[in-house]
Amino acid sequence: MKKLARKSFIGSFTLIAFLVIVWGVAAFSLRAFRYVEKKGNLAGSDDSSYVLAIRLKTRQWLEDPKSMPLSNTQYAKADRVLGRIRWWLNPVDEIGFSEGCLALGIAEWDKLQKSDPLDQKVLSRYYSDRVAQFTKSKTPTVCNSLDAYAFMQLPTDKKVDSSFIEKTYVQSLLDSAKGEPDIPYLKTSSVRFVDTVGMVVPALVQSSRPEAIKLAESQIIRFRKFATEPKTGLVFHAFAPIGTSDGTPLGAVGWGRGQGWFAVGLIELAEYELKHQHPDSEAITIAKDFAQSITKTQRQSGAWSLLINSDYADESSSTAMLGYFLAKGRRLGIFGREVDGCVERAKEFLKTVTRKNGSVDNAQVDASGLNNCAPDLGYSCVAQGFTLAFLANATESK
Repeated sequence: MKKLARKSFIGSFTLIAFLVIVWGVAAFSLRAFRYVEKKGNLAGSDDSSYVLAIRLKTRQWLEDPKSMPLSNTQYAKADRVLGRIRWWLNPVDEIGFSEGCLALGIAEWDKLQKSDPLDQKVLSRYYSDRVAQFTKSKTPTVCNSLDAYAFMQLPTDKKVDSSFIEKTYVQSLLDSAKGEPDIPYLKTSSVRFVDTVGMVVPALVQSSRPEAIKLAESQIIRFRKFATEPKTGLVFHAFAPIGTSDGTPLGAVGWGRGQGWFAVGLIELAEYELKHQHPDSEAITIAKDFAQSITKTQRQSGAWSLLINSDYADESSSTAMLGYFLAKGRRLGIFGREVDGCVERAKEFLKTVTRKNGSVDNAQVDASGLNNCAPDLGYSCVAQGFTLAFLANATESK
C-alpha cells in the first residue's frame, strides 16, 4: 500500500511539474512573440504600403471575429474573464461596437477609394449575419449602432434592405430614448455617456424619419450644452440629465477617446446637414468650434493623448478618430487647409504605432465605467477601424 501511495504521489507530482513547465514555456513563447511583434513598426513606410497593411488586418479581424483583440492588460481581471465567456457565448452583445468600427473603416475606404471585391464580400457576409441575428429574437443595442452606417455605404447591387435598417437599428434607438431627447448608453442608468454620441448619431442620420434626425441633433446639442468645458471646448466623459433643460457634467474632461466619439457623431451629423442644404446649421457651427479646440491640443508627435492636456501617453484610437473628424470635415469643405498639418502629423504618428502585420498598437484597451479608464495601451478595434476610415478621407480619391 505504501509503495502504491508513493507511486501515486510521484506520478501526480510529475504530472503537475510537467503542466507547470508546459504553461511556463507557453507563457514565455507568447511574451517572446509579442516582443518580436512589437519590435517593428511602419514608420517611414510609403502611404500605399501602409494603407494596404491596415486594410488587410482590418478585414482579417472582421472576417474572423474571434481573432479580434480583447483586453490584454492586467486591468479588471474579473470583468475580462466574464467578458470573454459572454463573448464566446454571445458575441453580438459583447463586441458590437468593435465589429462596427471595423466595418465602418472598410465601408468608408471602399466608398471613397477603389472598391475591393474581397472587402465587399466580407461586409456582405457581415450584413447577412446581422440580418439573421436581428430578425429572430435579438434586438440591436447602442453598441451595435455603427453597423447601420457601414451597411448603408454598401453599393446598391449588394441589396441592403433599408427597411431592415429602419425597423431594427433605428427603431431600437428610438425605443431606447423612450421619448427623452437623448439616448442612455445603458438601460439601467440615466447617465449619458459621450461614447453613445459617436455610436448612435451615424446610425440615426441614415434614416429618413424626422424623429430620428431630431434625436441625432439632440444628442450633439445637449452634450455640447451640458458636458462641454467652456474654457477648452473639450467634452466631459458624461453628464447626468436633470429634466430636459439642465444637466450636470460627470467624469474627466478631455478623455481622448471621448473626444473622438463626440467628433465622430458630430461630423456625421454635419455631413447630413450639408447633404440636405443646411450649411448654416448648428451642427456645422459646433464642428468648426470643436475643430479649433482639438487642433490646439494635438501634440508635437502628431498624437492626442489618453487624457488631453495631461502628461498621459500618446494614444492611437483618439488620434485616429480625431484625424478622421478633421480629414472628413476637410473633404466636405467644412474645414479649410488650416487642418492640413494636423491631418498629416496624425497620419505619421499612426505609422509609428502600427506593427508590420498591420495592427494599430498604443490604443487604450480597457474602460470600465465612469472615471475608470486604464492607462494600459495595446491593440484595439476602435483604433484599427478608425485608422482606416481616417486614411480613406485623408487620401486623395482615385
